[in-house]
Amino acid sequence: MTSVTPTAQNRETFKNLLRENKDLFSSPLLHSRFGEISGMLNSYHNSLTAADELNVVLFDYNETVDISNATDLIYIPAQENDVVNLQNGSTTKEVKVLSNGIEVNSTSYGLGSAFVLGDRKFTVYGLGGALLNGENSPSYTLTPSTTAVNEGDTITFTLTTTNVPDGTMVNYSAFLDEVDAADFTPNGAETGSFTVYNNTATFNLTISEDYSPQGHEGTETFIVNIEDPSDNTVLASSPSITITDSSFATFSVSGAVASAPITSGIITKLLHQASGQGYFVGDQVTLEKSHLTPGTPGSGALIEITEVDNGATGGIGAVTKFKIINGGQDFVVGDTNNSNDYWKAVGPATHSGENSKTFRVWVTEVASAISENDTVTYTVDTTNVPDGQILYWKIVSGTGVNVSASSGNFTINNNQGTFDLTCPQDLTDSTTTASQEGDNSGTEAVYGSNLITIELYPDMANQIVVASISTTVFNTPFTITLTPTATSVNESSATQDSTVVLNVQTTGIPDGQVLSARIAGGPELTFGGTGAVWTDTSGPPGIDGGDFPSQNGSSTINSDSGVLTVPINRDGRTEGNETFRIEITNSAGNVVATSPDITINDTSYVGMNKDNKTFGPIHVIRDGGDVNNTSDWYTLCGLDVVPDGAKIAIFIDGSGSMTMSTVQASYDKLADKLNERGISFITVTNSNEDWITPFDVELT
Repeated sequence: MTSVTPTAQNRETFKNLLRENKDLFSSPLLHSRFGEISGMLNSYHNSLTAADELNVVLFDYNETVDISNATDLIYIPAQENDVVNLQNGSTTKEVKVLSNGIEVNSTSYGLGSAFVLGDRKFTVYGLGGALLNGENSPSYTLTPSTTAVNEGDTITFTLTTTNVPDGTMVNYSAFLDEVDAADFTPNGAETGSFTVYNNTATFNLTISEDYSPQGHEGTETFIVNIEDPSDNTVLASSPSITITDSSFATFSVSGAVASAPITSGIITKLLHQASGQGYFVGDQVTLEKSHLTPGTPGSGALIEITEVDNGATGGIGAVTKFKIINGGQDFVVGDTNNSNDYWKAVGPATHSGENSKTFRVWVTEVASAISENDTVTYTVDTTNVPDGQILYWKIVSGTGVNVSASSGNFTINNNQGTFDLTCPQDLTDSTTTASQEGDNSGTEAVYGSNLITIELYPDMANQIVVASISTTVFNTPFTITLTPTATSVNESSATQDSTVVLNVQTTGIPDGQVLSARIAGGPELTFGGTGAVWTDTSGPPGIDGGDFPSQNGSSTINSDSGVLTVPINRDGRTEGNETFRIEITNSAGNVVATSPDITINDTSYVGMNKDNKTFGPIHVIRDGGDVNNTSDWYTLCGLDVVPDGAKIAIFIDGSGSMTMSTVQASYDKLADKLNERGISFITVTNSNEDWITPFDVELT
């Protein structure tokens, strides 16, 4: 075989020759010297000499060649766009030769740049093919000063390397698995870079005192990675580091009772049963508020009640049973001599010659309670919460309770904040009868209670619950009395507007509360306007407005009183006297108070009988063919004075706004009565509303 020396003129031919004859060689790595292959290179490192030994890599396109045992210098006699896979140990990377460099796994490297393959680093020493100089790969070990820290502590990380040139820059990054950027200080400290000298370098990470809610974070862990800035390859990782949640914030909320005294309770009824006969013992026992629950005998407040026989059959015997109804709960005592009961008999006595006995009941105040018409102030105490921190609150259960607001927010300053909740009077209670409870003492009002739960959050999205509180909301007893100034009133006339004034007297209703009222009565009552209130006086004073301008009205309560003024329309109907009443309703539409019945005297009819002739107009109902909604034309016109067998004429407007079908049922009712008496009638209709011309003729 003739010896051929590669030159700039035959380098490509020489590379082809090596590839075509590679199978003639026992190894894909041929020993050579730099001076023998330099002619195939376009450029190379100036430190190379002709005597430098190297291995020439023989390969077919995209073939894998193991270079684990190759010399430091290897040459790949590749043409542009040739690809060879280089293997070192268990690591293989694709090398593609370009005109001005190489690509290793799609990353470009030029003359003088280096890449890592397994445990060796290869620097590009020549181009025109690829001349690579291999050396032992650098190593990186990252060691933290501690693996367990509290918030606020600083960790020093030491990087120890081998075969890393001075001035090499690397990156570090906290691996944000359980932690986030807010766990480090200052902002952005979780990532950074530093430079290696003498195969070592150090950097610090400080853990934030973030004062997150207690229990929200708990123990967290993280690691730190050292990365190659060129491709973010991880060069080393620290051991796992544990952060103890030592700088947490605490939150507690308390709800003060609206009125602090222990007398802030109400006992609505005291019941007694003796010999099977039940009766009320005197009047109800009433305290100031309603925030009491049963206490433990010997503790809490004592309320003494003296029970008097009052002549009841059987007197006070062994079957005596007492009950306090308070906040919707029945506190019943069977054996009043048992000191373990909430009630305790303190001894019989004689009162005015009648049997009497004094009892005591132990009661305690509800920790967080509010009655309707009251406002409760919630105090939130915190630790480690910065001034200006906004906290959010929301009612999460008991949302059916009438409250001024169901959510809100407030600000913490000096580790404390407050917010208020008001419960308006919702005009609801429940009633039971004494007979349902085994006695015959009549009806008793049971003013129940509801439980609401409020949660606190440091985030607007309400994701983190930091505290909660439950508050008992007691219904406040109320009364509403409606007293009309008159129980009989005339309809309005052309010269006189008639009204009914009702005085409203209340208890348990706060100033400024608006009571909703409505008119109730029989089906004969009619109302003008749609959705109007009684103060709506638009339009004629009732000619077409029905009995009232509207069915609905209201009264504002101040100092336990208010006024309802109900206008009475001039409806122009002959309808007889009518009766109505006023009802007060709550938000659910339930009636909570009713006035006495009030009579409307039928004084505004238009038309009159004189000399057996009818003068009008007389207003009638457009029945739409409904027999249940007819007008009695026979009576309105006084036709009972017309002799049997007489003749009458009727005109029906057929202009379009009204037709025969509009009043068909009333017409049929008249026809039936006329036919019963043998009275004949002629009916005329036209579309031009002309009721004179058709009758200006001799009628047959």
